[in-house]
Amino acid sequence: MPFRGFRAGVCLALAPSLLRPWAGFSTVSRPGEKRLRQVWPRSAPTSVAAKAFKGFGEAPPKPKPKATAAPKGCRAVLVSGKDGSQWQVLIGKSAADNDRLSLEQGRADEVWMHAAHVPGSHVVVRAVSSQGRPPTDVISKAASLCAYYSKAKAASSVEVHVTTCGKVKKLPGTPAGQVVLMPGWKSVTASPKAAEAIRDAKG
Repeated sequence: MPFRGFRAGVCLALAPSLLRPWAGFSTVSRPGEKRLRQVWPRSAPTSVAAKAFKGFGEAPPKPKPKATAAPKGCRAVLVSGKDGSQWQVLIGKSAADNDRLSLEQGRADEVWMHAAHVPGSHVVVRAVSSQGRPPTDVISKAASLCAYYSKAKAASSVEVHVTTCGKVKKLPGTPAGQVVLMPGWKSVTASPKAAEAIRDAKG
């Protein structure tokens, strides 16, 4: 029987804008119809008309995506990738919060992390402005945050287990925060100290 890890948040890794276009317009109607027609003073130069039409008919700019509020019991840190993508790193605050984040709030395909061999927060990386797997630099930032919010915070480097929420399971009767990882997880090395700059930058 495999070792089932420690209490309080330890995981067990198993096996290997438009311009105003209506300026200069007024309502002109004929008997029996209503329509909008442009009315210009005779002295209005062509350039004025052209300026009013600038941007007319164009689609409004798309609003920038915003990160949603952090789920209950989680810290949230916004990080940006070198490719311009934005990601929300969700960090459990307690053992019970870790269970909720990993098993209920996290989506099956979202990246999940935990510091190896020590108690610490469960971490989920959620997309804000992109799809698919986070780029390598975002994984590195999230891993540093994961290491920072663990009992190995004072270490110079920390091993962090990386998988997806869909591969995180909980055995019946095990303490809050204790989970097992199905095969397919990987390890990365992270610096807890690097997380300080990430937290200050907030993305």
